Amino acid sequence: MLYTDVKIVVDLGNGTLKVCGGSIVGSRTILTAAHCVMNKNNERTFHVPTVTVQVGEDSLDGGQRGCSEIFPVDLIVPHPSYDIVLQNNDIALVVLAKEIDFERKPCACKLCIKDKEPRAGSVCLVAGYGQTSRDNEGEEKASLKWFKQRVLRQAFDSKCAFHVKSSENTDLANFICAGDVDTDSSCQGDEGGPFVCFDESSDSHYAAGIISFSAGCGKHIGSQYTKVRNYLDWIENNSSWRTVAIQRGWNREIAREKW
Repeated sequence: MLYTDVKIVVDLGNGTLKVCGGSIVGSRTILTAAHCVMNKNNERTFHVPTVTVQVGEDSLDGGQRGCSEIFPVDLIVPHPSYDIVLQNNDIALVVLAKEIDFERKPCACKLCIKDKEPRAGSVCLVAGYGQTSRDNEGEEKASLKWFKQRVLRQAFDSKCAFHVKSSENTDLANFICAGDVDTDSSCQGDEGGPFVCFDESSDSHYAAGIISFSAGCGKHIGSQYTKVRNYLDWIENNSSWRTVAIQRGWNREIAREKW
């Protein structure tokens, strides 16, 4: 099990909460989707005091591995070119008000960021608290769940083409399309969570994508994931005190699957 996923909770008032996922990429830095941190009209970010990040929790009913903690937020940084209509640049950073103590919290760990992306056919992992199929749309999962998704050829696979719900101007070069492995897929409530792939050359997992959007829930439906590799400079320049380590290099080898 990878303990890199967090739950981002926004208090919208009147007892209403907005829940998204995110990935721990630094002691104070959470990687998520821009649409998770914007208000209803996507005109501005949510008011910082209304946002908290829950680390180490694996269920929505309070169950955890003994080290769940709620962190206040210090700063919210959506990509300046995020476009809600076209879905372009759906990426954001949430900076915590205090550091995560990884030595004290064995159920929390950083997810690597690398200058890599998975090749078509690779099987990667997705995590989240949201629905997993059309049958249970409107219901949240009782616990954090990981499931497999196969990387599809973005420009050629018909399972991806109809998922661009905005227009043909959506820049698919900034997305990874994946699906068609498990009966589950990313769905409402999962947005912002990690799309994690395996790098065989270093025997480690890395953040390949961020759950962005899909046409629905369930098997044979490829979801779209913001391609992290295309935003390495932006992440590095906007993370907390630039403490997020990004592995770069001239080795452009495409990561292979291993599960």
